[in-house]
Amino acid sequence: MLKERGSVLLEALIAILIFSLGVLGVAGLQATSIKDSADAKYRAEAAFLANQLVSQMMVDQKNIASYAGEDGEGPAFKQKWFEQAQQLLPNAGATVQVNENACAAVVTVTLGWCSPEEKEKNGGCAINEDGILYLHQHSIVNRIATQAICEA
Repeated sequence: MLKERGSVLLEALIAILIFSLGVLGVAGLQATSIKDSADAKYRAEAAFLANQLVSQMMVDQKNIASYAGEDGEGPAFKQKWFEQAQQLLPNAGATVQVNENACAAVVTVTLGWCSPEEKEKNGGCAINEDGILYLHQHSIVNRIATQAICEA
């Protein structure tokens, strides 16, 4: 009987240790969940913004080439669009490429962003081989018909 003295206390301490490790694990999962949720929000915003610009380019087909360039370069709509992108995405940047032929234009809109934490950690936002910034990117490629009827 004397050899078992204190075993209840030892069992309680081990139980507290196991419980504490579980709580730490749950806290870590919660932090990861919050980070991933913010990332998903930024990706949804980028998709919305890219589609918004492509839609405007479909309406403004006669001036489609003027949308090409980086950030807010180009028509007034693109400048306002980029201001909105800067409000919705942290450290936002954008490029628009327009390749026209006789019947259509192939438009590529790329939005990039990086969080303030990533910018601080990396000493700035990364620049890829195309000169486009960023750790996170969303690109959309769309073919816009510029002529009502084209011969094949």
